[in-house]
Amino acid sequence: MQKNRINMNEWMELHPYDKTEFTDNYYLKIANELADSWDKCNIQFKIHEKVKNRICLYVTAYFEDIISDFGLWNTFVTKHKDFYDKWLPFYDVQSAEYLTDEINLADVKFILWYSIQELAGKPLHNILPPTFGPLQTVAEELYKVLDREFEKAPINERLTKLMKKDTIYKSLPLLKQYLNWLFAHSYLMEPSTNEKIMETQNFVQKKFEKNTPEQKNMIMYGIMQDVILSYPCGPLALHMNEWLCALAGKEHPEYENIRQLKVKQTCNCVVEHVTDESITLSNIMKEDSFDINKASFKKLPELVPGKTVITAGYVWYGGRWNLNGIAAFNDIANYANVHKQPHRDLSKIHAAVYAKFLQVNGNSPIAYFRSFDEMNDFLVKKMEWPDNNKTFDAIKDKRNYILFVSEDKGLLIAVDIAECVKDNNNPMYDHQVAEKKAFLLFVNKGQCPIELLEYLEEEGKLPDACLFDETKNMEKGCKLVHENWDFIARMFLNEFYWANTNQ
Repeated sequence: MQKNRINMNEWMELHPYDKTEFTDNYYLKIANELADSWDKCNIQFKIHEKVKNRICLYVTAYFEDIISDFGLWNTFVTKHKDFYDKWLPFYDVQSAEYLTDEINLADVKFILWYSIQELAGKPLHNILPPTFGPLQTVAEELYKVLDREFEKAPINERLTKLMKKDTIYKSLPLLKQYLNWLFAHSYLMEPSTNEKIMETQNFVQKKFEKNTPEQKNMIMYGIMQDVILSYPCGPLALHMNEWLCALAGKEHPEYENIRQLKVKQTCNCVVEHVTDESITLSNIMKEDSFDINKASFKKLPELVPGKTVITAGYVWYGGRWNLNGIAAFNDIANYANVHKQPHRDLSKIHAAVYAKFLQVNGNSPIAYFRSFDEMNDFLVKKMEWPDNNKTFDAIKDKRNYILFVSEDKGLLIAVDIAECVKDNNNPMYDHQVAEKKAFLLFVNKGQCPIELLEYLEEEGKLPDACLFDETKNMEKGCKLVHENWDFIARMFLNEFYWANTNQ
């Protein structure tokens, strides 16, 4: 075994405490043995050493989870079973054979695929089939190590007690610390949140390049408090309050507070009224007034109603709004050119567009156009929209347009994907193109609106969507996609998957 290939600091990054326990030395040894076992497989499939080591840490943390009954893995498979009536996607796992209190080969296969995909596949737009032969080989070798150790692996009682500690849920500051770890460093969430965290860091570095490192850290902290409570994460792309509800269970005394946990992302609000217990705020951009728990601010300057503007994000917990992250204070004079945007109820507008579209399009919610001019002609002459609509300037040079209407969202547009849609009314369908590109509609953010994707899948209009493994078996590849399409869309589209909900 290579000495210190994976070090203790790397292992401890996956834990919400700093001081090592005797169990940490044991599990670090397992992680290094997994990395060596991976190398001994001697397969052609290559992956960066750092990514490989990180994934071995995730597999080890899964092992520790099962041994110590943290509940994180079982929360995932139980939620997956609730959604899809099976324990895991992709793999043929019989319910009678799947034991939630023991390790399973299918679990290791999934963790490998999921972690590789999130850490290496997504950034490179390279989708690895979950049934890829070399991946199965590695999973089997790693599983052998875990299986050999299963009966003698020690329980990490410290983490077990910490994750089931009721006091965490009674104190919002403690709960937020727990959520920070769960979102950014737990083995199940970290693969899916790593890219978002890096994206946020790059944004802060670029947007606030003239600020000091200390100021950037504070800004990063404030933004991340919004992100943690609003960004769907993990293999099921659930929001943190959903994961937390599943972890705690419906019998938990704080279950309702956890279920109702929500966030108002950072906004500028003027102080309207101040009492000993609360501050009444009014958003200067839109019609939104609310009361904040005054005690959630560690330090407050003099607040002048009608003049002091607080820039901050807020979290609803325990029946009231609380400060979430950091707050900045300014004078309303700095916002002289800012005016409230009137509230618009778009539901009636969308419903009217939906009804009109069905009326002029033979009662079908979808229409296909080869060129922008064709589509524009339809919108102007049939939908009776104004010509030269500046809204569409950004897509005038595209090709193969799809218009789709939803009663909730109105008119949706997709470009450059019509070749993938098999429909008697679509003259642009191309089987060869669809074989190569149809699957990408399930994984590329922003390429196909989720409402349209759901319609196309349910109507059987994406028959060629396929994820080939090395066997190049079309039937097998298509079956894998269509039987797991909703899970695939969740995991890859992430926040775009929730675009048609009120989350």
